[in-house]
Amino acid sequence: MSEVVPTVLVVEDSRNDAFLLQRALKVAGAACAVQVVRTGREALDYLSGRGAFADRTQYPMPRLLFLDLTLPLITGFEVLTWLNDHPSARIPVVVMTASSDERDKRHALQMGVKAYLPKPPNGEVIRGILQRVGLVEPNAAPGGPYGMTPLPSSQ
Repeated sequence: MSEVVPTVLVVEDSRNDAFLLQRALKVAGAACAVQVVRTGREALDYLSGRGAFADRTQYPMPRLLFLDLTLPLITGFEVLTWLNDHPSARIPVVVMTASSDERDKRHALQMGVKAYLPKPPNGEVIRGILQRVGLVEPNAAPGGPYGMTPLPSSQ
């Protein structure tokens, strides 16, 4: 039987920001596969296993979600609402944003996010988050063993 590799889902419309987060995850020693979607609609399709993301072997439920709030089609707050409305999809969420709006931060934290972080991501902060959710060993060397996989667009 093959080992099940935990998955991190990155919901980020900026290719540069997604790349920087993927780099921070690698530097932090993430022991996981990373999947990237670019819109709120793709995030909901992934989380609900619809369309291009129906194969749960290829697109497993993530153990951790990094979420941008300002997304095309469906916002990050709408993704958070969907997660809160679907208890079977409860996963830790970390908001990564360029917004300095304190109202956004308060609202996201009230909606249950585990952390609200400014962009670009800091590898040390990311490592602490990964340790809290069990995706990196506290004394593991940086540069996790699993790759980072961009996803096909479901549009």
